[in-house]
Amino acid sequence: MQAPGRSLLTETDHASARRLYERRRDLPSVLPVWPHELEELSLDAHRALVSRLQRRLREERQRGIAGCWTYDLTRHAALARALRSELSLLTARRKAVSYGARRATSLASVAGNQS
Repeated sequence: MQAPGRSLLTETDHASARRLYERRRDLPSVLPVWPHELEELSLDAHRALVSRLQRRLREERQRGIAGCWTYDLTRHAALARALRSELSLLTARRKAVSYGARRATSLASVAGNQS
């Protein structure tokens, strides 16, 4: 019998469960993509990719709710992990672009005030 509060997973299981998401490695297993879609994306292309992942995850959830034989828990988890990672990347990129635009505007206004 297992001691209370002890996990059935070993440390190596936890380490492999926490492995980092890599677009080049992980995305093709859950979403059909072209090789050029795995490279750095423009903001619009990144938004489209996130949209496709959201649609795929929604479809997978519906299969699970319906009890369809094609539902796959592993695919569902991989889609959720990919979507979470891509959303955080997209959010970080938006913040960087927003910060860059604000910084450029503030620098332009400082330069305008000095002349």
